[in-house]
Amino acid sequence: MTNAQVYRATIEHERTLAKKRTDEYERKLAKKRQELEQQLKALPQARTWVPQLLKVQKTISKYWPLHWPLVEAQITMCATLLLENVTQSMALFTIGPSGSGKSTTLKMFRVPERVQLVYAQAGVRPPIDEQDDFTMAAFLSHYSEAEGSALEAGALAFVLQHRVMLTSELGPLFRGNREVLQQRFTKLAQILDGEGIRSSSGVHGTLGKKGDFTFVWLGGTTPFRGETWRTMASLGTRLLFFATDEHADECPEELFAQAQIECQEAVSALIEEMFAQTKKRSVPWPEVEPMRKQIRELAKLCAAGQSYGGSGTDEDPNRPSPGHFRQRLMQLACAHAWMHGRDVLTEEDLPMLRHITSSSMPASRGPVLLLMSQGAQTVSEICALSGLQEDLVRKTLARLAGTGGVQKKAGLPTDRWEIRWDR
Repeated sequence: MTNAQVYRATIEHERTLAKKRTDEYERKLAKKRQELEQQLKALPQARTWVPQLLKVQKTISKYWPLHWPLVEAQITMCATLLLENVTQSMALFTIGPSGSGKSTTLKMFRVPERVQLVYAQAGVRPPIDEQDDFTMAAFLSHYSEAEGSALEAGALAFVLQHRVMLTSELGPLFRGNREVLQQRFTKLAQILDGEGIRSSSGVHGTLGKKGDFTFVWLGGTTPFRGETWRTMASLGTRLLFFATDEHADECPEELFAQAQIECQEAVSALIEEMFAQTKKRSVPWPEVEPMRKQIRELAKLCAAGQSYGGSGTDEDPNRPSPGHFRQRLMQLACAHAWMHGRDVLTEEDLPMLRHITSSSMPASRGPVLLLMSQGAQTVSEICALSGLQEDLVRKTLARLAGTGGVQKKAGLPTDRWEIRWDR
């Protein structure tokens, strides 16, 4: 073989080896690409409900623009049923004068009749259960003339598992003398702990069961007296409130019926889709650390606002623990972040919580404490920002100081106040 032939053979051999290396590299690259694609498909995909929320907001704002913040909070409350590792039931009650739209927004969450028929034919309970009236015994009764198995099967404590209960008028729940209120809220605290109920009687023996029986409760009530707040606080309230504007329910009379239909269709469609596409108790919590401090402070405000007794009264100061508030506010924030496709809590999740915090304490205490937490120090500043009268603000601060929730700041000017975060 001549030198030229050897050279050509060597070059051809090198080309063959290079092609083999290239083909092998391409095969490995394709395999790696396929593996990465499979891994990406296996990862949980971020889901945002913003388009659906905007659609609902547009529909509601066409008729009741002031109702949207409340409806968004109620939708978010429903979404807490989807969060994993939640062991407590959630309750959000609209509070406001008669005619302010408490029942208007709750009707938007009703399951339309045609959808109820589909559920009935399938033998499945709809995600929302409306109760116009009930007694505390309805959660688990020992009625002597009924079979124990029937009582358990119909007990609200178990029927409502991972569902939403609507109650348009809860006024009677918050009325009665102290003894009646104590018995009622003691039972309610047990129910809202979400662990089920087990009780015994001489007629039926032991009825009920324990487990994850969490649910969400949406309702409405007119404002109630201070004695009710006092009783709830002494037993560790689990209730959150959302104050509504007295003019929020204004809608042209000739459009009212159509408005109800359109808004109900929009809200119920969103709830149906959300529950159909997401398994209950399956959504991981977003990262809460960025907003943990702010949410804990809001919970402390709730506890301070519901305190009573202390100096100027004949009772020792009584301040509820912020724990129940903290857990429930955090769950609301997490559900809100999830609905907006975020895996971390941000400032965008706080405005709703601030309004609920302000609403979940008696009368003027909410706006006063909330403004103080945002930097207001003097009576004049609080009056200017809240629109409250000076006498009312001073009385509110005096009562809060008596419970140890606020104190006057040292130095000049003398009319400066601050929250006692150490309490």
